[in-house]
Amino acid sequence: MVLAFAGLFLAGSPSTAGEVPASAKQPTAEGHLLVYPNKTWASFPSLQAAIQAGDAAGISAVTFYDWVNYNSSGPTLTYSVSRDCTATTGDKDHVFENFPNGWNDSVSSVSTQLGNGSHCDVWFSADVKFEGECGNQWFDLHPNLTQVPYGCDNKASSFELS
Repeated sequence: MVLAFAGLFLAGSPSTAGEVPASAKQPTAEGHLLVYPNKTWASFPSLQAAIQAGDAAGISAVTFYDWVNYNSSGPTLTYSVSRDCTATTGDKDHVFENFPNGWNDSVSSVSTQLGNGSHCDVWFSADVKFEGECGNQWFDLHPNLTQVPYGCDNKASSFELS
């Protein structure tokens, strides 16, 4: 199904694409993985190409970085969602009970400010299915998750967007 989107991307077409089963090992050759609203994925040669592709399919809501300080020289993981988040954190607009394989306990920085008008904030949990404390607060961006309560760097296993 992702390949149907490929015609939309003149620059930054996916170099790899497929389904995102929780048990599957995800490709990291290019290092910029995008999860589409329909839960399929594609790998892109740049973070900007992944964000643009996500916006073409829905709205790119959050990017997770394997390295601190939003360093896109390392692996990134961007989620595109079907609709933007509401302006309040009193509700949960999108929930993801686990990260794709290869990303569990790997996030070091996060940003929901992707230059596309998205209004999401992210809440991390240390375990799958939203169990365990990890940060214990909503983030719109954070350059170094070692500096948050409960030491969230490389400990997030699930997340919610609101």
